Amino acid sequence: MPTFHRASTDLRQVPFVVFGPSKSGTTWLQRIIDAHPEVSCKFQVQIAPLRASTRRRLFEQVPSVYSGKNSPFGGVFKSPEDESAYYNQTEFMEQLGQCIEGIVDTPATAYTYPRVTQDGLALQRNRLYRALAATNVLNVPGMLRCGTKCYTDLELLLECFPDAQVISIVRDGRDVAVSKRFHFAKMKLYLNGDERSGWLRALNGSRGGRAISRKLLSKIGLVDEKAFRDYNNLGTDEALLSSTAIRKFASDWVRLIEYIEHFSSRYPGQFKVVKYEDLKENSHRTTCQIFDFLKVPYTHELIDTIEESTSFASMKSKKPSSGGSFFRKGTIGDWQNHFTSANKSQFKAIAGDTLIKLGYTTDNNW
Repeated sequence: MPTFHRASTDLRQVPFVVFGPSKSGTTWLQRIIDAHPEVSCKFQVQIAPLRASTRRRLFEQVPSVYSGKNSPFGGVFKSPEDESAYYNQTEFMEQLGQCIEGIVDTPATAYTYPRVTQDGLALQRNRLYRALAATNVLNVPGMLRCGTKCYTDLELLLECFPDAQVISIVRDGRDVAVSKRFHFAKMKLYLNGDERSGWLRALNGSRGGRAISRKLLSKIGLVDEKAFRDYNNLGTDEALLSSTAIRKFASDWVRLIEYIEHFSSRYPGQFKVVKYEDLKENSHRTTCQIFDFLKVPYTHELIDTIEESTSFASMKSKKPSSGGSFFRKGTIGDWQNHFTSANKSQFKAIAGDTLIKLGYTTDNNW
């Protein structure tokens, strides 16, 4: 049971958040929940943005060596205008979050007015986030429940909304790594090890070398996306995942799993953990469990309709506003088609224990 007093009994004012490691099916789950006629689940509208300290805790600091700044969200938005509105809102909330945390983290003695306290500043921050959530996420006409799917600072969320609910989706980290590799390729975001040439790979292996590489890009255009491997057209002897990619993807997956487990163990009544594989193999039962958790009514006929409209085939068939479809394959066990022996060894060293704990394997002999 939760360890705090519930602040509200009106579930229309209780936000829920869909949160999990990226490429674990969070957007698919968001679509499923949002398909209920009396539930609104926004796409990546932030109500408790990740603070800098939380971001450093959750993500392995691996610098990209090239970014084409391509949108990966084909098929997610109805129009380019909707996509632009999303990016504007996301940028605004991230910049606002940095400003707010700068205010809250500054020692109270540095401020002009007397009796300013850190707790008092944090209270003002929480009030602001609650007001923004009311405008951007809650109070959608005709909805019984309202929420969002996005990376979320869970400690901040529960400070602002003590009775908030979190639906977390977990997927085999090896499949997550493969999916993220193709996701990065769609964005034309490359890491060290993705270079075609050995000299550029060596150059990008150090901070000073990456600075030189950026100058080669900005000054004379010597380095562009053609300098990196095309992951959709690899040769038979080319590995999909470099050691840098495995380190980044496996580490991020483990850290996010542990972060969610930390809060779900403290507030079990407010967290619902869903396995991607269960949602894929028994969508009807798992979707019913999610709506039960949210305390919204449904019929089995409605669940059948939601299943049909949110199947991967249905979502991929929708014409994207830009680029290819955001939704790729969603295949369980696709990692077996791509992992090399070196990939396996490195992934086991980083995330092997987590795979066993979650039941994806019984030991490290895979």
